[in-house]
Amino acid sequence: LYAIAHQGREELADLQEELGTGITLLADPEGKAIVAFGMLDPSPFPPRPMSRAGAFLISREGLIERRWLPDRYHQRPDPAEILRALR
Repeated sequence: LYAIAHQGREELADLQEELGTGITLLADPEGKAIVAFGMLDPSPFPPRPMSRAGAFLISREGLIERRWLPDRYHQRPDPAEILRALR
């Protein structure tokens, strides 16, 4: 499992340690991947850009097979729905 975060690598070090080895955090301080994946929240609030919490099922070939991307940054994908898709 990988997660992309809008923070820098140094800022993510503590969170990475807290999460353990099950998830690898990838730093995206400039937001390039967040924009490329369509995860930037389009609303004007909060006043700074926020990324939406999404999940992507990516094939071994690097193709996005499925995505879960709620409308706003404060919403989260349904974990049960993601697990059903993985079975």
